Amino acid sequence: MSKREQNKQIVRAKLLAESLKLFSDNGVIHTTVADIVTACDIGRGTFYNYFDDVRSVMDALIEDMYTEVRREIKAARENKTNLYQMLYSSFKCYLDYVSRDDLAQFHRLNQAYLRSASYSSKAIRSLILDLQNDLKQLKEFGDYKENYELQLLSVVLVGTPVELFLNIHQINTKISGDELADFLAKLFTKAIKPKKVTPVK
Repeated sequence: MSKREQNKQIVRAKLLAESLKLFSDNGVIHTTVADIVTACDIGRGTFYNYFDDVRSVMDALIEDMYTEVRREIKAARENKTNLYQMLYSSFKCYLDYVSRDDLAQFHRLNQAYLRSASYSSKAIRSLILDLQNDLKQLKEFGDYKENYELQLLSVVLVGTPVELFLNIHQINTKISGDELADFLAKLFTKAIKPKKVTPVK
């Protein structure tokens, strides 16, 4: 990689890092391009070399976050042989990620934007497809066997922990990520009705 490309990556990473802080403090709707360039100590022209506006920065952050979540979930699900294990590891991985100190407030403060934007994310669509494919591979599954059923089920499985996380924090209930992941895994394991379940974490 050339020095110029390295510098471009450094500037982009700084723009995203400072924007994440601003979005976590003020929310995306109360953050301006002026706020971002001031935080980064760069000119407005430099900002526009990378992004069109504040929302395009937010979209890039969402894409990067869910690319990382997807990678971590794929690793967590590896070698999981039953539905409970697969679901628990996926939910726990996601909940651990969004509960990080640098991300929890970001998710709480920007939930309306996250809801409207996240499903247009390529990483989210890939996450749904990964889950759909993994469900097909289970030797002992349940009542959902048609492709459209698995697709819809995968969308619900990806969207539910997001909503639960946001709502739990909205009402300020102290429930751990482990407890949430276990609850969701049990809920969907029973709903999907596999022939055999071994709830071992």
